[in-house]
Amino acid sequence: MLRILAIGVTLAIIAVVGLAASQPDTFLVERALRMKAPPERVFPLISDFSNWAAWSPWVAKDPQIEITLSEHTSGMGARYEWAGDDNVGRGRMEVVRVTPPHSVRLQLSIFEPMLATNMVDFVLTPFGDYTKVIWSMRGPLDFKMKLMSVFTSMDQWVGPDLARGLERLKALAEQPDAAGGESVDGSPLSMVLAPGTR
Repeated sequence: MLRILAIGVTLAIIAVVGLAASQPDTFLVERALRMKAPPERVFPLISDFSNWAAWSPWVAKDPQIEITLSEHTSGMGARYEWAGDDNVGRGRMEVVRVTPPHSVRLQLSIFEPMLATNMVDFVLTPFGDYTKVIWSMRGPLDFKMKLMSVFTSMDQWVGPDLARGLERLKALAEQPDAAGGESVDGSPLSMVLAPGTR
């Protein structure tokens, strides 16, 4: 009986490893949403890190998150660092390309709960009175991540946060006076905002 169980466990491990090895070397997660606001209104909410506190889905997950902003909060080289609980981990974003008011590219470096470097893109396309915002994340999949992908995909893991963030961004962009400093439900944000970099 034990021999049969051992053989079954071994075959299961081999199957999981085989499935992991067959996973792609990269991933792409993407979500899109239309907002009733021009790109010129939506763009600063994305391109200026000082506005992220008002709509970021990860701030909503951990209201006590600590955020450190670089001296200049928008434009090439602007940086946003965070440290939070197990729901949000610790990491840094840096603007590596910006084309106002159409696109922003960020390099996303995650330090906890795992090490990863991914690229994040926002693309804004006007449609009459609306703006379509596409938020995507792409990056490499190492073997550990491929093993995880056998049981849950990056889309299932990251996608809901991107969708939630776009909904919060939409609510803020469609307000009469879109500005940071308050969350989209109007409550004050309890977090540390410190100028400069760590």
